[in-house]
Amino acid sequence: MNKTLIIYFKTFLYNLYLMWHLVSFAVSVLSLSLWFYFQDRRQGNVFFRTLFVVSFSLFLVSTFFESASWANKIKWLVQDSILLAAIGAFLGVLRAWKILFWSALAVSLFLVFTKWRTPEATTILLSSDGEWLMQLQSDATLERIQNDFPALDFKPAFTPKDTSSSLNTWWVVNIPSLYFKNLEKLKEKIAQYPDVVAIEENEVILATPLLKANTQYTNRKFTVNDPGLDKAWGFEAMEVDRLYNFLKNNDLLPQKKARIAILDTGVDALHEDLRGNYYSINAKYDTDFNGHGTHCAGIAAAVTNNGLGIASYALDNNFVEVTSIKVLANFGGGTQETIIDGMIEAADQGADVISMSLGARTNDTRQNAYQQAVQYCNQKGAIVIVSAGNSNTNAKWFAPANTPGVIAVSAVDIRLNKANFSNFVSDLQMKVAAPGVDIYSTTPKNTYSTFSGTSMAAPYVAGLVGLLKSLNPDLTTNQVYQILNRTGKNTSDTKATGKLIHPLQAIQALD
Repeated sequence: MNKTLIIYFKTFLYNLYLMWHLVSFAVSVLSLSLWFYFQDRRQGNVFFRTLFVVSFSLFLVSTFFESASWANKIKWLVQDSILLAAIGAFLGVLRAWKILFWSALAVSLFLVFTKWRTPEATTILLSSDGEWLMQLQSDATLERIQNDFPALDFKPAFTPKDTSSSLNTWWVVNIPSLYFKNLEKLKEKIAQYPDVVAIEENEVILATPLLKANTQYTNRKFTVNDPGLDKAWGFEAMEVDRLYNFLKNNDLLPQKKARIAILDTGVDALHEDLRGNYYSINAKYDTDFNGHGTHCAGIAAAVTNNGLGIASYALDNNFVEVTSIKVLANFGGGTQETIIDGMIEAADQGADVISMSLGARTNDTRQNAYQQAVQYCNQKGAIVIVSAGNSNTNAKWFAPANTPGVIAVSAVDIRLNKANFSNFVSDLQMKVAAPGVDIYSTTPKNTYSTFSGTSMAAPYVAGLVGLLKSLNPDLTTNQVYQILNRTGKNTSDTKATGKLIHPLQAIQALD
């Protein structure tokens, strides 16, 4: 079977499992509470008691499907059972006061769906081509580990042009199925070898989903002739018309043409509103059967003032160019290995900005491989921009958004509220916000569509960073973040979103 189809099927089963696991626990809470509430009514008592037994049984089964040690499974089961019993007992006490009972039940269910079970305890999908990434000491060999574990298969993970990079010391470990039930114990054993620096899970990474949306129209008039700007409410929120006037009146000249690399599903290089700004690294990256990468590319660097489609921040083609590196399959899935390979290639190809609208939950509390990849990109002069994710939870559990050295981007809506799907970024080091709801942009074969997601927010930031780098090529990630944060606008919840980027003020801050 095609490897990409395998990942797609595993992703579908994983999402189905997560829904089953959460819903069965929520129904257990609801049915136990109503069992107590209707204990004086025989019919209701029997129905909710039966519903509780069924739902809790399903919950027990789903718990044992977790890909974790039996010790952790038992620990989680005990914790969840205590929580369930506590909620039931508490609501049982309140059954004499109807308003209090129903209010407390609603709050309990809300907390179950939003706060229950921290992400680090959830199942993570691993690559079928190599479940782990392992780093060795720079002068170490695999001989001892291979002798002790002959069933494991090892291959070099990354090949950066800079042969002195620590990324050359990483290996992909392919694990046969006979070890799957005891992966944690196997990891513990191998981690004890003195030559092993780190072992991380080679997680399946997904493009943050494209959410079909309704177009929001703007009232602001722009001084360029791109017809799609009447749908660009994000440009209105960021006051891009003021940026255009400033660029015209001050006759700013770029010091270089900044290259923005879109790491995604590919980009339609022949799109009417992209080809004037497009630079091809490899022909195999210049098509997009998914549409995700092309939509992101248009947001970052569509040709402005060409009488077609949409626009980007620069008034002409002298400031930025956009390129593509395909790190995700046509359905939108990849692995940590393919993402890091793409980051290395982008840096080696001279990218000034790397835009990644992708990510996934992670079990690894420290992102060693990602962090070394980001450092490699930074050393080559590239700034890495990453979407925060669309799970309405803490982005600190999502990689690569949680990697030190990246600028993570949350999404806001037309009222500058955090988008209801966007992860919050309050616990991340460098974070900003950008429009991410009802975003109109390019899609393959000279078409345009409106989508929502933090995927749309990240290239807005990447496009602005590209403009900044064209005017000052020596800007570092930290310098750019300080500019974006200092000049940004507050949202309705700035702590959760970071500040909304303001292009004109960011450009003025370079003076």
